[in-house]
Amino acid sequence: MPIRNIIFDWSGVISDDFFAVYKATMEIFKRLDIKEITFDKFRKEFCLPYMDFYRKKTTDADKLLINQIFLEIYGKKVRAKPYHNVKDILTKLKSNGIRMAIVTSQLEPFIKEEIAAFGLEDIFTHVYANIDNKVAEI
Repeated sequence: MPIRNIIFDWSGVISDDFFAVYKATMEIFKRLDIKEITFDKFRKEFCLPYMDFYRKKTTDADKLLINQIFLEIYGKKVRAKPYHNVKDILTKLKSNGIRMAIVTSQLEPFIKEEIAAFGLEDIFTHVYANIDNKVAEI
């Protein structure tokens, strides 16, 4: 049976955004009076759903506030970039009749902006953003 549909995550799969997420997270830490951590420690400790990560750091992990700060910071200091050859690969899949969708915890304004910046506007049939639990969503 041929593959006809593929569901992708965004961050770490199509978008190389881990350093940009780290920088935004450290700004969130500053504003919530959480001690900053190194990039290496962030790599080891970060987990999804992202609110689980924040709940390990503070009892004041308010999702609306965290998202608000993230919206202010992300992409302003360090921008995400697509992984090498990702556009070519996705274009080839689409030309072979594969339908593709995104399911991501990334906030909607950023996913739309990055899809456009990466030149992938016509690739995906659906983009589901702001997803806390991807397994449940799928």
